[in-house]
Amino acid sequence: MKKLIAFIFAVIIMITICGCGNVTKANIMLTPSQRYSEKELTTAANITKTYFMMNYDGCTLNYISYNDDANEKERENNLFRYLDPDRAGSIKDIVQFDVSYTDKDSTEKKEDYILVRYENSGWENLDHGV
Repeated sequence: MKKLIAFIFAVIIMITICGCGNVTKANIMLTPSQRYSEKELTTAANITKTYFMMNYDGCTLNYISYNDDANEKERENNLFRYLDPDRAGSIKDIVQFDVSYTDKDSTEKKEDYILVRYENSGWENLDHGV
C-alpha cells in the first residue's frame, strides 16, 4: 500500500513539474453522425484532449468540434492519404476533428486532428496541423 501511495504521489509531482496543456474548459461539440455513435466520437475526442494536454505545454484547448458532413466529404481522401502500408487493409475507420486552442502568446489557432481506428484496436491520434 505504501508503494502505491508513493507511486501516485510521484506521478502527481511529475505532472505538476512537466507543464501540460490546459484542457479543463474545453468544449466538445459533436454533431449527430450517420457513421459513429456518440460514445465512439466522445472516446475519440477524449484521445485528442489527452494528446493536447501532453504535447501543448502552456496552451489552452478551447474546443474540439466534429461536423458529420465535413467528415464524410473528407473521409475517403483521408483513408487513402493515411493508409499505412504496414497495416494495409486493417484501417477500420478514420475521423477528423476541428480543434481550436490559445497558444502561449494568447493567439487563437485552429488545427485539424485525424484519428484512425485499425482492426482490433481503438482510436489513435494519427496527424494534426493546420
